[in-house]
Amino acid sequence: MSLFSILIPTRNRSEYLKYAVDSALLQTFRDLEVVISDNASEDNTRELVEKINDARIKYSRVEQFVSVAENFNNVFRKSSGEYFILMGDDDYLMPYYLEEIYKCLRKSSDVDVFLSNTAEFDYRINKLSIYQGTNFSFREEDKGKIIKQYFNFIAVPHNSTMSCFSKKLAKETTFDGKLYGGPFPDYLANFSMIVKANRVFKTDLITNITTITKKSLCVKQFSTNINERKDIFYQAPLLKSITLPIVGEYLHINGFYQTLTLLQSRFPAETGSFKINKRRYYEAVGREFVALAFQDFKGFDLVYFKRLVSFCFKIPFSVFLTFIIFHFPARLLYGIMPEKIRDKVVNLYLKMVRRNAIS
Repeated sequence: MSLFSILIPTRNRSEYLKYAVDSALLQTFRDLEVVISDNASEDNTRELVEKINDARIKYSRVEQFVSVAENFNNVFRKSSGEYFILMGDDDYLMPYYLEEIYKCLRKSSDVDVFLSNTAEFDYRINKLSIYQGTNFSFREEDKGKIIKQYFNFIAVPHNSTMSCFSKKLAKETTFDGKLYGGPFPDYLANFSMIVKANRVFKTDLITNITTITKKSLCVKQFSTNINERKDIFYQAPLLKSITLPIVGEYLHINGFYQTLTLLQSRFPAETGSFKINKRRYYEAVGREFVALAFQDFKGFDLVYFKRLVSFCFKIPFSVFLTFIIFHFPARLLYGIMPEKIRDKVVNLYLKMVRRNAIS
């Protein structure tokens, strides 16, 4: 049994998969396995993996397409490491990633969650973005602070590639025998494990590069092309059992809302002191409706404009004023400002929300 498992669920992305696998195999800490679950790929994924001559690779394939969550569960079940990282099949791990975690484990063996920082590379425009921090070694983090950020809809960059969890914790967190589920399977699993964690350590050190391609799930989740959004929610649909304050079958923020609701229902003792911040939920829905109605200010969609108007009549008046006075103009400026200025604004915004995470 290896100390670490690198889990790579994949489908039809062989042009990027080789870089992901290579980055896992090139870790300076060598006690690892690379577990690949091929979700009925129609490209040369199988041939590519078979050409990589390394005994640490465990490859499996399903012949019929399954949901995103089921493929995540498949790759998790086939892993045997004591700790695991679920990485995107188009992402890249820095060579020292596992080494840094191992150094920490030698001093504190009871840590079961490690969170780190990421750089972002956009293949579509050939651009690397780095969000700098100040803490470059793993230190203990108050998990209550992190959980409160979730319930306040504050951007917390804890995607799977930048998160390492203990297998023991994951098994204690499964629901109906599955770790991944809901409209955002990785969010639900990651949030659940942080909620149940004994100790959480965090660093601002960049341990990985998450990438954006035209095939990326996040591109479709935030796309103004409704057909691309449908494709994502077809693979991981919203749950009919959870009533939403603002109905929108393809709204990204509603998937996040349902994830928080699932957390509350599954872990009432651990989340009882946290409440979903409805005001920030409404603000996020409004921003998403604006993006869809005005096509990121590159067009116009009458259906979503009507939904935006209807939305304004359903929210509390104080939220409506904040939205009209602040969020709508801010979204408009963001859509038309030059890219270099936009990047500076994003970095400034991230610093502000992290400083005020508990507000």
